[in-house]
Amino acid sequence: MEYKLIAFDMEGTLLNSNKQISKKTQEAIARAVAYNKIVILNTGRNSAELEKYLLKE
Repeated sequence: MEYKLIAFDMEGTLLNSNKQISKKTQEAIARAVAYNKIVILNTGRNSAELEKYLLKE
């Protein structure tokens, strides 16, 4: 089975103890996107709070 979508929970999963996405995790997400995977953030935060976490090329 091939996965097409990857959903990350923010707190306790995607974010480290400093409330940041590590460089290693950013690279892994970029590789998934390069392989045409859909990556989404799953959180109770509002969209304005997510702006700083969006990966931009």
